[in-house]
Amino acid sequence: MLLEPGRGITRADLEPGAPGLWRYRAAFAGEIAAPVVLGEGRTPLVAGEWGGARPLWKLEWCSPTGSFKDRGASVMLSLLRQQGARA
Repeated sequence: MLLEPGRGITRADLEPGAPGLWRYRAAFAGEIAAPVVLGEGRTPLVAGEWGGARPLWKLEWCSPTGSFKDRGASVMLSLLRQQGARA
């Protein structure tokens, strides 16, 4: 899978019912028919304060392994499975 600039997506391209990052599948370079879903994505945002600013903090520890890397692992495993990898 090569990372190249994509065509971009609009709100109409989103799949609201899809789990986690798979709602953005229109932005992916290739089609993945049956994604492997690990429970990643849609981690909550909470308001905070930092240096006088009011940022929104993303709670990545709510992901299955507590890491933002779960999203990449889901895409990688889905692509490998689609290409025939079983182990």
